[in-house]
Amino acid sequence: MDVAQMTKGQIILLIIAFVTITLGSFIWFIATWDPAMRVPV
Repeated sequence: MDVAQMTKGQIILLIIAFVTITLGSFIWFIATWDPAMRVPV
């Protein structure tokens, strides 16, 4: 995939997809966080 040949729309979609996956995984991590499962250091 040559970045130079990508349109602005494709780049924006790529950025949106990346942000969505990043935020989604972070929210999933917080939502499923269980302090009882963690061993104290």
